[in-house]
Amino acid sequence: MLIAMFAMVSWVNSVKTTSEEKEAAYTAYQTAVNGRRVVEKKLAARSGQMDYWDENLQKGFVQVMNERVTLIMERFKPMQLRLVEIAPGGVSAIAKNTEAQSSSIMLTFEGGFGPMQFLMGEIETVIPQLELESLDISVGKPTGRGTEKDLKFRVVYSAWSKQQ
Repeated sequence: MLIAMFAMVSWVNSVKTTSEEKEAAYTAYQTAVNGRRVVEKKLAARSGQMDYWDENLQKGFVQVMNERVTLIMERFKPMQLRLVEIAPGGVSAIAKNTEAQSSSIMLTFEGGFGPMQFLMGEIETVIPQLELESLDISVGKPTGRGTEKDLKFRVVYSAWSKQQ
């Protein structure tokens, strides 16, 4: 009789332990499901933004850069900021030791520091894969306004290509 009671107590403890383990696993599962729902809602809210980034990554870097610079430059008068040159930037120093595809572009501007700072901020905001490689600032030619001189900016950007 004692052995039967011991077996019964052992069985009840086993069932209780199994039940507690299953209850903990179910609670963890429900927490994970709720967490997944929250993440899915956040991603759904950003889907338009992700589409924008994907679209820009699919286009050629030079094309996107040219479009964006042209749009931003419309905000400035030639006395404030002028685009002087767009040229290939050469081999990217950052990307040359990697197997990732990249492009480099050099932009030269003349004008004031404020407009240039605004332009760079706008470009870096709207082109997701952009990386500033170098920025050289020097005193440019006289502006015709007394002793004032424009600044000359030489900016080299690198951009990573989307892997196919």
